[in-house]
Amino acid sequence: MRAIRSLIAGMFVAGVTAASAAAQQPPQTLQQVRPVLDSLAKDPNGITLGDGDLSPGDRTIDAKTHIAGSAGTWHGTLTVLGTIDGNAIALGGDVIIGKGARVRGDAFSLGGNVINQGGTVDGEMRTLSALTVGPVGRPPLTRAQTIRRSVSLSTGWFLVLALIGLGALLVARPNLEAVSDAVRVQTVRAFVVGLVTQLGILPAFVLAVVACVITVIGIIAVPFLVVGAAAAVAGALALGFLASALLAGEALSGPRNGDSSFAAMLQPLLIGLVAFLALWVLGTAFPWIGGVGYALRFLSALLTWIALTTGLGAVVLTRAGSRTAVPPSRIAPAPATELEWQTPTPVTGVAAARRPTPAPRQGAAGGGR
Repeated sequence: MRAIRSLIAGMFVAGVTAASAAAQQPPQTLQQVRPVLDSLAKDPNGITLGDGDLSPGDRTIDAKTHIAGSAGTWHGTLTVLGTIDGNAIALGGDVIIGKGARVRGDAFSLGGNVINQGGTVDGEMRTLSALTVGPVGRPPLTRAQTIRRSVSLSTGWFLVLALIGLGALLVARPNLEAVSDAVRVQTVRAFVVGLVTQLGILPAFVLAVVACVITVIGIIAVPFLVVGAAAAVAGALALGFLASALLAGEALSGPRNGDSSFAAMLQPLLIGLVAFLALWVLGTAFPWIGGVGYALRFLSALLTWIALTTGLGAVVLTRAGSRTAVPPSRIAPAPATELEWQTPTPVTGVAAARRPTPAPRQGAAGGGR
């Protein structure tokens, strides 16, 4: 329990660190932006750029600065206050022409806007929302767009799983609790069973399809088999993941002490889902932070896979929660009050039976004479 709490807390600290580092790290490498530059050169409405003209993030051309060529940026805003003899370009950001600034070429923005605040642009002011040719069909996302998309996707999955969890609590609460108990008590065994199940799903499905296509009637049943198998696998994965999320929520909010009511199980379930939501937001919202971003994404994917695999194994062990998988050694002994009837102490209103004793032998009785 303490290990899980420490892990979640560490992920939040890593997210704060990643957010602060994001302001100082380049969003992408120039190699990743190269397809966009090639597409711009081929696009009839595009523009030709050199590698030396670009820099990552926000960029400001000071009022006393004079650039002989072009100046551009990607994933940031280009603010021009001085003079540019060439073009002013922003990929995935805005171009702002300040008062008194001058651009002797074009002011061009891909995925943003060109805003003139009192400067002079000798060429054209153009904006392009998407590319029409080349390997890239849309402009690179800005940092804000990347974070919004990641948060939206993660929140969408959270809402879907929360609705499924509410349904499970309403109609299958004993099953969910049985699967969660199996994850708690038989964690290693559940993980191994889940891993074997994952490896065997595809071969079993292929064998079932082959068995169906042997006969004419079986061919008709193939579509139903596909739909049924997909629904069964999705249901097992969802039930197993919800059980793992319930266990994670109990680790963060405290044990339920055997309370199986709807309200008692709802709070840890939502807390567990929020914990996994936080993992994915941290893992996908900062893709430009190099090694830290890759580590966050790998860790979030790894923890989610472990939860899914262990939950799936628990579903198999408990037959979707229809039976308990707790071994007899883990079952608590019966309370002492249930064994009181076995003691020779009389119960109220009932006389204790006298234990029969053998009669003394005659020889022993007469030995005193």
